[in-house]
Amino acid sequence: TGDACSASFQAKADEFRLLISTTAKAFTQRIGDLFTTAEGEPLLRHFDGERSFDTMEDVVANAEHLEHFHTYYKPTPAAHANSDSAGPSDALEAVTSTIDLHADQGIFIAFTPAILVEDSANGEAHVASLEAGQFYVKLMDGSTVTMDFGDDGNVL
Repeated sequence: TGDACSASFQAKADEFRLLISTTAKAFTQRIGDLFTTAEGEPLLRHFDGERSFDTMEDVVANAEHLEHFHTYYKPTPAAHANSDSAGPSDALEAVTSTIDLHADQGIFIAFTPAILVEDSANGEAHVASLEAGQFYVKLMDGSTVTMDFGDDGNVL
């Protein structure tokens, strides 16, 4: 049922968020070890002049955290065959991109590679055996590269 699915998703999402939070804290501590300041000087002063942060952990703890999931769908080329596209290549292009390149703000971003989920005949969702797609990053020189998350899908 929908409620059981929601409860199951919520339990798995909570477990996942805890894993990401634990990893982000460990990363923050390690980054903090690399940033040293002069004795008695804070690592960062807030622009209001009232507050300062002595460690990277302080900076991250006082920052805005946007913990969320993105959900996209991958339409089939057939869904675009009757669109205003000029031809099959336009239909193919429509299914190769789920979101335009964009900039996320933050000191760092913790995320995981995408997975493709399909509904089965009995209405249950399962992870598809198909590749979910590619993740691209635009470099400072303007070139775009595909991220390689390795075999285990983890990047720090």
